[in-house]
Amino acid sequence: MDAPKVIFRKKMGGYNKEDVNKYITSENQRFMRAKSDYQKSLADRDREIERITDELNTLRDVNTSATSTLSEQNHLIESYKDTIVELETRIKEMEETIAHLEEVKDDPIYQKNEVVIDESVFDKAKSYDSLCAQVDEILAYAKSEADRIINAAVESAKKIERTKNGDISKIKSDISSKSSSIIDELRRAIKAKTR
Repeated sequence: MDAPKVIFRKKMGGYNKEDVNKYITSENQRFMRAKSDYQKSLADRDREIERITDELNTLRDVNTSATSTLSEQNHLIESYKDTIVELETRIKEMEETIAHLEEVKDDPIYQKNEVVIDESVFDKAKSYDSLCAQVDEILAYAKSEADRIINAAVESAKKIERTKNGDISKIKSDISSKSSSIIDELRRAIKAKTR
């Protein structure tokens, strides 16, 4: 916007002082409005940056919490794995005992001594199988929950990062554009005053 060419009335000894004072007052008011608008725009941008920063910090806290939960679940999974190894070792020992008893049950030596295969051995083996199946289910559930939490945290972080980057770029562009506009306007006003 070009500043209008200002013509002051001539008076003996120079320009009319009243015209010059009115013009300066008018330009000063226009400059103060532009300055106020610019400061308001900067304040709005600062609030937006603060909001985005708060949102980012919140997501970081969520991510930290999810990471902590994941760590706890990984520890629990490791504990379950150790239990499974112990149970598998015990099951293997039981299976070996059962296999040995199956081999010798028809042996006449054991029949004469009336060795009886204890049915509780079979019941214990079934109990261990059942327990192993339950542990497998728990491990599968813990892993799926951990994967879900990680994926949700990663997606939230990506979304916030995209939003933050887009908003900051827009804010910088707006500020740059308004700053350039105000500077150009001030230059024109100064040129007009110096003519």
